[in-house]
Amino acid sequence: MAVIGELENRTYSRLGILLIFLGGAFAAATYLGLPFVYGLWPLLTLSLGTGFIGIYAKRHRGGSFYLGFGVYLTQFSILALYCNFTSWSMLSSLWPIFVAFLGVVFTVQFLAVRRNHFVLFLGVLSFLLAGFFLLVFNVDTSYWWVVFVVVGVSVLVTGRRS
Repeated sequence: MAVIGELENRTYSRLGILLIFLGGAFAAATYLGLPFVYGLWPLLTLSLGTGFIGIYAKRHRGGSFYLGFGVYLTQFSILALYCNFTSWSMLSSLWPIFVAFLGVVFTVQFLAVRRNHFVLFLGVLSFLLAGFFLLVFNVDTSYWWVVFVVVGVSVLVTGRRS
C-alpha cells in the first residue's frame, strides 16, 4: 500500500512541477513579449497522451483504452505543434491524416494486446481509407493512372511470391 502512495506522490510532484514550469513560461511570454510560447499549447496534450500511455504501462499492459487514447493524443499533439508554426490551413487537404491516426491506434493496440485480429483489420482499413481519401480529394485525376499502375505492379509482385 505504501508503494501506491509513493507512486501517487511522484505523479502529483511531476504534475506540479510541469504546471509551475508552464505558468512561468506563460508569464515570461506575457511580460517579455514572446508570442511563440502560446503556440506550444500542444505540449500539454502531448504530456497528457504520454501520461495515458504511462497509465497503460503501469497497469501491466491492462486497459488498452488508455494506450489507444494516449497514442491518438500524442499524434494529434505533434500535428498541432507542426500546424501552430506553419499553417492550419493545410488541414483542409490533409484531413484524412486523422483517419490514419485511427489506423495507428488500432495497429498499436493489436501489437500490444495481440488478441483480436479484428483490431488489426480496423487498422489496415483505416490506413486504406485514409489513402483513398487523400487520393480522391488531393490528387488531380490526370495523375491517377500512376497510382493504378503502381498498385497493379505491387499486386502482381506480391501475388507471384505466394
